[in-house]
Amino acid sequence: MEHFYRQHQPYLNAFISRKINLVKLHELTQWDSTFGYEFAMWSPILQYCQDNAVPILGLNVPYPVVHAVSQYGIEQLPVEVQARLPEMDLRNERHLERFKLNLGLSDDNTGVGNHGFNSSSPAFHRYYQAATLWDEYMAESASKFLSRPENSSSRIVVLAGAAHVAGRDGIPDRISRRIGESCFTILPQGVQWENHNPKITVPPRRDFADWVWYTRREIDLV
Repeated sequence: MEHFYRQHQPYLNAFISRKINLVKLHELTQWDSTFGYEFAMWSPILQYCQDNAVPILGLNVPYPVVHAVSQYGIEQLPVEVQARLPEMDLRNERHLERFKLNLGLSDDNTGVGNHGFNSSSPAFHRYYQAATLWDEYMAESASKFLSRPENSSSRIVVLAGAAHVAGRDGIPDRISRRIGESCFTILPQGVQWENHNPKITVPPRRDFADWVWYTRREIDLV
């Protein structure tokens, strides 16, 4: 799960083995400051995993590391911190273009995006390093689990935000690069509905996701 750091694994293991409950897991992982979204949204999934002895894997990198990269760049991190970072592919053009698009930046590097810089600025370079670190770190966490001999026949379901999954070039392709196997992606997408069917003109292409799971927009449920 993107929602937990890799360093939270002892707490997740304790939760699955029923040594602690949801309240204690929330406290020990400092959920409100490390992830921040409403804990109740994820409690049913967590409780299901405990009830059925399904292991939960903490995938994410501690936010202070990501923040330091966005502010100063990887090159300015202490050597001992750099040594703990995953192998990073910063030359994936599809990933870079999608990242620019998400920030509202133009292809010609001239426009100023949502964060007040253009794609030729040092600030953009640092911000892209931070975003890539997120993807690479989570991909490495999943890959390390799958690469253990005792997990050779295991399958893993990665729960992560759409920006990490859409187009495959975030987490999925970076897992495949490490383990040599393809990933199957399911991407939820909120759309308006009409006559009990999603109101769409043309569905996304296969390179966007294997399956697109259309969900009702909140306004339609009022």
